[in-house]
Amino acid sequence: MKDVRLVAISADVLINILDMDPSIAETKEFVDWVSGNLVLDSSIPLAHRYGGYQFGHWAYQLGDGRAISLGEYISRYTC
Repeated sequence: MKDVRLVAISADVLINILDMDPSIAETKEFVDWVSGNLVLDSSIPLAHRYGGYQFGHWAYQLGDGRAISLGEYISRYTC
């Protein structure tokens, strides 16, 4: 697997929503965290499966895990 690179950030979101210093985006740990390569000790990642119709037939379980929640981040603005 190749190293993951962060190609864009929103300093406004990091500062005003996540309550983070934008310089955190320059760290390998941050890139690994937001890419899902690093699971924080307090996080519980999850992916949901769902049932539905595909191509006109009941497909039982759909969902391949690409949409994953890495956990909940609570900033001082969340409280």
